[in-house]
Amino acid sequence: MGRNRKFSTTEMFNATEKLLLKIGYEGFTMGILAEDLDVSRAALYKYYTNKDELITDFMVQNMKDFIERLQGINFTGDFDRQFDQLMEIIFDNKDLHQVLSYAQMINNQGSHRIQENLRVLEIYHKEMYKPLLTFIEQGKAEGKLNDQIPPSILLGFIFQSISIPNHLQMGDKDFLHVVKQLICNGISK
Repeated sequence: MGRNRKFSTTEMFNATEKLLLKIGYEGFTMGILAEDLDVSRAALYKYYTNKDELITDFMVQNMKDFIERLQGINFTGDFDRQFDQLMEIIFDNKDLHQVLSYAQMINNQGSHRIQENLRVLEIYHKEMYKPLLTFIEQGKAEGKLNDQIPPSILLGFIFQSISIPNHLQMGDKDFLHVVKQLICNGISK
C-alpha cells in the first residue's frame, strides 16, 4: 500500500466528487479515496488532516467555479439567451446541490480550516444569488416571468428542475431541452 504516485488537486477533487455521489458523506473515508486514486493514505494526509478539510476545500472550489460561470452569463443579451446559458451552467453542475448538502453534516467545531471553509461557503451561497436576481429581474421586466412569484421560489424551481431523474436515459441535450420546456411552459397543453 505504499504507493507514491503523484496526483493533482483536480484528480483528488474529481475522485472526491465521484465517491461522495456514489457512497455519500458517511461512507467516504480517506482510505477509500486513497484506494481510488491508487495512492497511500499518507500521501493524502500530507495535504489534509481529515476528510472534512478535504471535502470543504472541494466544496469551496466547486462553488467558486460555479459562481464564476454564473458571472460569465451575458446579462446584456435578451432573457431567452440568458436562460439558455443559465440552464446549461446549472445542468453542467447538477450534482453540486447534493454535494453541498453534506456541509450540514460537517462538524463546524473542527479545525480552523474547516470553520473558514464553511464560512466561505455561506458567503458564496449568498453571492451566487446576485447574478441570478439580475436574471430574474430582467425576465420579469420583459414579461417572460410571472412577477407575482417571489424570486427565491422561481430560482428554487429552476434549480430543483435539474434534479428530476432521467429515467428515460435521454441524452443530456434532449433532457435539458425537455426540462427547459417544462420550466417555460409548465405541464399545460
